[in-house]
Amino acid sequence: MFILSLFISDSLENNLIKKIHLNRNYMPEITLDSLKQLWNKEKDFYRNAEVGSGVQKFVKKVFQCSALFNMNEGAGSTKEIHRKNEFLEETTKKRRRADIVAFVDSDIIIPVEVEKHGNIKAGITQIYNYQADWVKKYGILTDGNEWRFYNNKYIEKTFYIDKVLDNPTDFLTFWQEYITPEFYYLSFYEKKGQQELFEEDIPHLDAVREDFFTDITKLIENFKNKLNLKGYFQDVEDAKEREKRAVEITYAYLIQFMLYKTLVDNSFSDFEDDWKERLKTINKALRSESYGEILQKYRASAEKSHKTFTSVSATNRK
Repeated sequence: MFILSLFISDSLENNLIKKIHLNRNYMPEITLDSLKQLWNKEKDFYRNAEVGSGVQKFVKKVFQCSALFNMNEGAGSTKEIHRKNEFLEETTKKRRRADIVAFVDSDIIIPVEVEKHGNIKAGITQIYNYQADWVKKYGILTDGNEWRFYNNKYIEKTFYIDKVLDNPTDFLTFWQEYITPEFYYLSFYEKKGQQELFEEDIPHLDAVREDFFTDITKLIENFKNKLNLKGYFQDVEDAKEREKRAVEITYAYLIQFMLYKTLVDNSFSDFEDDWKERLKTINKALRSESYGEILQKYRASAEKSHKTFTSVSATNRK
């Protein structure tokens, strides 16, 4: 009986210790109301404090709020290609450190610059630098109160925290469109007002070599997956063989597209006009979400360059 009582006592103690441990690690849900209370209480303090307990901490909570961005704080060990719906703090790229980097997925990556409340203009150059460092079209600049969403150097939309917390409908409508693949990729094909005058010069190869290989790796992986999703290899039963064919075709398309773009950039024959027409078609397909048509256009451009090089090579041999 004595041993039984000791066992029960130990069990109760262990349960109590577990509860205390859980409570220490318990994170209360971040709601619109809790953000509103925090902002109203600390916004004057945020005018003088950026890092630590300053406005950067508030911005993190906004990203974590399930009613707004609904992102988790990511682990540093996760590979970039596997990141999805998460953010990292103080992330360094090319010796510059962004306050926050939001990973919608491995393609749509958004550097975020956080400034003291009321001092947002101080971050304009910084956000441009981070966009260039990450070779990304998007960027977010905020002082906690004002939130600017960039597309290249153009401000796509501006929101103010009080209005967002009172009624997030407009923000959510914009955000859900902003992060869709078709909207993101349209940013590569559309000019945005006079801000194009301020675009950066084309960087030297050595400065972007690492980014190039990272992007190529992700491009190959994503394109290969899209080929499988579109059912290009339905007749192949063996999974390894499907994977092999997808990789081979992806590399073939990529190499042929590089040849095609080389001809475009050198204004060879009608390639420059052909490129402009294909861009219009791709733009239209992105808007209508006809992704199969986009794959066909890239395949056609690759085939065109292959035929041209074959013809030129044959002529040179004669």
